[in-house]
Amino acid sequence: QFNDKKQSSYRNEKIGFVFQSFNLIPELNLYDNVDMPLRYRKFNRDERDKRIMQALEQVGLAGRKDHYPTQLSGGQQQRVA
Repeated sequence: QFNDKKQSSYRNEKIGFVFQSFNLIPELNLYDNVDMPLRYRKFNRDERDKRIMQALEQVGLAGRKDHYPTQLSGGQQQRVA
């Protein structure tokens, strides 16, 4: 059996969620939206930056990292989410 700390750690490291809505935070730009779960996982700044840029490059939106969700099309929001 897992205690609360082990359960939380397991959820953070092994379980992901796929939402029907994009769930981007409108007050945060793309970079910060992608950064949010990495901060929760406690990656250091350099590792987070590397992962964020890699993810944005993979979906073709690295050049829009400073844009906010409302500045993107629905398809672009979906790719970021």
